[in-house]
Amino acid sequence: MDMDYTVEVKYLLAMARALYLGLRGLEVDQETREYSAAYSEYLFVSPWRDLTDSSTQAYVNRFYDDLKKMGNTTKLVDHWQEHFDENDLPRNPDVARAFVSAFFRLHHHRQHDYHDFACQRRGITNNSVLDFPIEHPISVEFWTIYITLFGSAALGVGDEIIRLEPNSIAIIAPGCDCTLARSDDTECWTYDLLSIRSRMDWIELLDWATALTKPVSFSIDDPDSFAYLTQQTERLESTTYVPGALSERLCNNIIENILLSIRMFAEEVTDDGLPINRKVQGAVDYILNHYGDEITLDMIAASVNSSPGRLSTLFREQFGISVIKWRDQIRMQKAKELIIHSQDSVGRIASRVGYSDALYFSRRFKEHFEVAPSYFRVS
Repeated sequence: MDMDYTVEVKYLLAMARALYLGLRGLEVDQETREYSAAYSEYLFVSPWRDLTDSSTQAYVNRFYDDLKKMGNTTKLVDHWQEHFDENDLPRNPDVARAFVSAFFRLHHHRQHDYHDFACQRRGITNNSVLDFPIEHPISVEFWTIYITLFGSAALGVGDEIIRLEPNSIAIIAPGCDCTLARSDDTECWTYDLLSIRSRMDWIELLDWATALTKPVSFSIDDPDSFAYLTQQTERLESTTYVPGALSERLCNNIIENILLSIRMFAEEVTDDGLPINRKVQGAVDYILNHYGDEITLDMIAASVNSSPGRLSTLFREQFGISVIKWRDQIRMQKAKELIIHSQDSVGRIASRVGYSDALYFSRRFKEHFEVAPSYFRVS
């Protein structure tokens, strides 16, 4: 969607004001919501979403009503309050742009408890408010799939950079530590995003993507096949989702169709790995759903009717890492997520990710990330 600069600035200021009010638990007036929603459409709301549709309006209203619950936002407001005037407006467009960017950097891809998936088309334009590296894992409970339509992106894993060109697919497993950003030589990177919560039946459809610690990527050369895939993501995003209703079943069926299609396309163009052993799949799913409990290797093995020794061998053969080390990686990544996105104390976070001793947790955290937990707190 093209937008006149003057109109864009007006809508940008409205979004900054709406976020600033919402984060403080204050009412956002209807005009500000409408202008903000228009800017949201300009940024990343899929073109097939009709902002006059009642379900979309309900989502917009829920978003602003939900802002005050969005984790570690008090410090964000405190940091920016001097840059807003007495009418809760940013003092200039540059402030508005920086504030909106800071908000989305902090809460990018925030998952809701009532959603098992997120699906959306996004366009990242040079120097836009969303033009920053996406840090993974976004959430350790979710698998994330990027489908590049236009432009290109740089997928960074350690010192390696994987370039994602148009018609490419990238699958990032829960806990995988990587970054994704618009390529410097691309003015705009447009992509479809599908993020799905860990479920055994969905993991089975991703069993060819065996690298838990490294993204899997490939390209689809056939235009018709790629068009079919993006039609399915469009269908998923435009379907109203109501938990417990028939629409939930429809959305799940579309997701399964997307995963089956990706698997079929991948089999035609990749030689990556063997299908994951069902016991290993079960162990992955168990860890993702129970990392906050005091789970041991014996408990994980028992959950898939395997001996600890046999499961350890299978897991290491599949992923090149031990069961317990991967469990600990998941715990550390979730702890980092909670430190950034919640106001819980370090002790509370330690307990939430399976550590009863906060000092021991802090020591392990520093060993893993080479910085103390406080490093990731918003200042």
